[in-house]
Amino acid sequence: MRSPQHAESPHSYARRDGILVRFLRWVAGLFAGGLLILTAVVAVVSHFAPERGLAGPGSGSVAWHVTGAIIACTAQVAADRSRGMRALLWSVIVITLVSTVLFTQWWS
Repeated sequence: MRSPQHAESPHSYARRDGILVRFLRWVAGLFAGGLLILTAVVAVVSHFAPERGLAGPGSGSVAWHVTGAIIACTAQVAADRSRGMRALLWSVIVITLVSTVLFTQWWS
């Protein structure tokens, strides 16, 4: 018989979710982590570019990346702590948010 403590562990939730939810949660985690790394790179380049005589990204671009990374990482934590349709929704929010930041700051 399972103890109540074991039934509430976060790892038991991940095993009960379907393959689609787990896959989207994994993809969203990659997206959130990638945006976090990209935000650090943009911030560093923005800081050092004027010293080297380069234009570099402006403060608006840095703000977009920082805001997007904070929201994406927060939503990813919510996705990791949720299960079922709620986890699926949080994962879709992360993927959509990161795609929006990439589209508006890099490809437009």
